[in-house]
Amino acid sequence: MERLEGRKRSSRGAKGRLADSGRESRVPGGGRSNELDVAYLRSATAREQCDVFSTAPQPYEAGHAFYGSAYFPNDDAEPFTGALRAIDPHTGKLKWEWKHLSPTWSGVLSTAGGLVFTGDAEGNFMALEAASGKALWHFQCGASVYSSPMSFAIDGKQYVAVAAGSALFAFSLP
Repeated sequence: MERLEGRKRSSRGAKGRLADSGRESRVPGGGRSNELDVAYLRSATAREQCDVFSTAPQPYEAGHAFYGSAYFPNDDAEPFTGALRAIDPHTGKLKWEWKHLSPTWSGVLSTAGGLVFTGDAEGNFMALEAASGKALWHFQCGASVYSSPMSFAIDGKQYVAVAAGSALFAFSLP
């Protein structure tokens, strides 16, 4: 049993299940990242956030989030942030990082033309240069961007689209 900040925590056993019933487990909020190869780099969204899950019982209620335990944001770990990071897959070294004001849920889209698209919780949809992370363009969608951007072509013209709130935005590329 490992200790974290003086409290017992659960450890993961086979197939990702909790192996024992420690008092709590601290994990990154969301616990995920989206990854795509771009310009010989690996781009990933990152959530710098720590949340507390406890073994207290949680009754199931249809239509509500169900964790099977109690969930508490860990205010001691603030400020929570997010980032888009480009990592060299050969060395594992960080090549560049684009910081968000808050943790992001948005995915990442890379294009063959060397662009990376992502969004943030503040409603910004942005294009960055894949090789350097330099911001090239952004659009304020008016609602959080939680979706992954997508690209498509019509009659040889490339477009990028993203959902934000209840709207879908599409932009043509030069």
